[in-house]
Amino acid sequence: MRTFVRMRLWGYQLTEHDPTKPWIVLGSEHRTIELPEERAFFEWANEAWPRDRYTVTLDPGQLSPWGLSASH
Repeated sequence: MRTFVRMRLWGYQLTEHDPTKPWIVLGSEHRTIELPEERAFFEWANEAWPRDRYTVTLDPGQLSPWGLSASH
């Protein structure tokens, strides 16, 4: 018997800052990640992108019930 895990697609903006001068932006890019529905996005983001060097901002609409979903 197969077990299916529902996944959700998250769109976000990743911004890298100079760790010694956090007001200086070293780069910025748009990314997407597919996570299991039960996995909290910001928990994952804080583990993947340390806050002392990166800022992660969700795309508009991601927190609404109509946000992008890999299952739709």
